[in-house]
Amino acid sequence: WRVLDKIVQSGHITKDSIVVDYGSGKGRAAFYFNCALGCSVTGIEYAEPIYQMAEENLDHYGRDKGVRFVCAHAENYEPVGADTFYFFNPFSVEILHKVMARIIESYYENNQPPQAGKNVEVTIDLGIQEVSEEALEDAALFHFGYPPLMRRMYENGGAELRDMFRAAKAR
Repeated sequence: WRVLDKIVQSGHITKDSIVVDYGSGKGRAAFYFNCALGCSVTGIEYAEPIYQMAEENLDHYGRDKGVRFVCAHAENYEPVGADTFYFFNPFSVEILHKVMARIIESYYENNQPPQAGKNVEVTIDLGIQEVSEEALEDAALFHFGYPPLMRRMYENGGAELRDMFRAAKAR
């Protein structure tokens, strides 16, 4: 929940945002963003059983609050009108590239360029300061996804990535 709290507190997502949650699973992030900010959220989940669980969770949450789920492969979903994209390490880098291309294609196909004064961006950013020492203490496996896409990981000769892996190895 700490990461979701930080995203909500960052101000990048507002009540006016239209969010697509790729790899939404049972809907935790979708419900969280909607509840905390009141924004519209569409969760994309390709696994039918997990999608069904998200739908059941939506029944309990309330279908009239601006959250919906779609059972689809992420690279095939057309995010018409969306301006914010959330990824929680849902798939391979190859699929991620296809999804990013689909997001860009969607804007051109639907003649919906970003609104004036509104940035359409995808940010995947994490640094050593977001990884607590307690989290590393009992970890038997440290998996860190998508470092090639995280600017802070490769700036300054990869110092941030090196420091993160050193901290993990030291535990």
